[in-house]
Amino acid sequence: MIVDVLTSGLTSGLAAGGGLTGRVLPESVLHSEWFATLAAFVALNTVVYLCLALCKIFPVPRPAYRGRSRRAETRSIHPDAPEPGVGPGGRGASAVGSSTEVR
Repeated sequence: MIVDVLTSGLTSGLAAGGGLTGRVLPESVLHSEWFATLAAFVALNTVVYLCLALCKIFPVPRPAYRGRSRRAETRSIHPDAPEPGVGPGGRGASAVGSSTEVR
């Protein structure tokens, strides 16, 4: 039955000289309950993937950090090491080449 529908759609479209007519499934299939369920699933799936794609294109805005955004304590694998950028002269002074370095 489906083969007859497919071949009749092809031959009638080619006979008219226009190409394919688009008649692939019979009308009874298009108005059936399972086809409506399949169409609803495809529509919902399309909307979900559209939302996922838009979320990848437009990421969620995050508030900017205010002030110093540093940790209260170091998370280094060497916890006894001095913090980078903090020298003997206080914050901002470098420990390397500092004139107040004790040897």
